[in-house]
Amino acid sequence: MNYSSVSNSLVYLYYYRNEFICADTNLNLKYRGKTIDTNTVAKIKIAKLNSRNQLTLAEPPLLVNKSACVWKNYLFVQSHLIADNENKEIFRHASVMDVYNLQTGLYRFSFYLGDYGQNKVKSFKVADNHLVAIFGRYYLSYQLSPKYFSN
Repeated sequence: MNYSSVSNSLVYLYYYRNEFICADTNLNLKYRGKTIDTNTVAKIKIAKLNSRNQLTLAEPPLLVNKSACVWKNYLFVQSHLIADNENKEIFRHASVMDVYNLQTGLYRFSFYLGDYGQNKVKSFKVADNHLVAIFGRYYLSYQLSPKYFSN
């Protein structure tokens, strides 16, 4: 769950399917947005443990969206799956960040954050025109270009 003070909205991103929810601070639905991934249904397999009469996950679910943050009127999503048109070698050595406009819910663009050494992005936040990412034990800061983030 993320909060945008600019639009006074709460944004919830699903981990296992291509959807996010934008609501006001009273939890009234503003809209449901779709990420550019094509997984519309969570891929979760359930198994029954007869000895305990319990249900459990048969295998880890397919993670679609790894993490997200909100900055101004933008939702940043760290995509976990490679797209059909994506270069496999680049994807192997970088994290894909998809950006959505929170006023419209529409996709704007994507960019890559290259791995730092052997480390992938573990988490990230955006503030004051900077994206700060954690790569293992390293913190890196990237300045965001105003021409891509004007309202």
